[in-house]
Amino acid sequence: MFGTEMNIYVCDLYQRETAYAIRVVKKEVSYRQVSVPEDRCFVLGFGTSVKTLEGEVFVAYIAPKRESASAAPAYHEGLSLILNDRLYKLDGGDTRIKLVSGLSHRVFTISESGSAVVSISYRWPLYREGMARLFGEPFNFESADICFQIVQMARIYARSAVS
Repeated sequence: MFGTEMNIYVCDLYQRETAYAIRVVKKEVSYRQVSVPEDRCFVLGFGTSVKTLEGEVFVAYIAPKRESASAAPAYHEGLSLILNDRLYKLDGGDTRIKLVSGLSHRVFTISESGSAVVSISYRWPLYREGMARLFGEPFNFESADICFQIVQMARIYARSAVS
């Protein structure tokens, strides 16, 4: 899917005029905030900073490629997840993700070969999704939680990656 080194962009999930330039070397990731590039062929997904209980982390989901600037990223050819400084491929192999909701926070966990690799906990009151669904347009609800969106994307494009 990804070679040993590549440079891509992801749009900020909440600020659509902002993007992140991401450099992937093997599975190590570095990123910086930039304006959205004019050539959309290199924009392969969405990402944002998440305020966790331990501090801010960068989370993004990306596709391996995009056919053209007018086409959507090719998530059906593979879905990958970036969490902080690491790339995880959600291709149905050993990498799995899990999202657990509590009354006041959510826990997003990535595991490989059955053992947890990384877990982030962030504030997300239970009522937040319910209020958005209640006052949003019916049948046109999009969660503002990127971890929830990653789980939904993985259910569609990497079925065996969700626990």
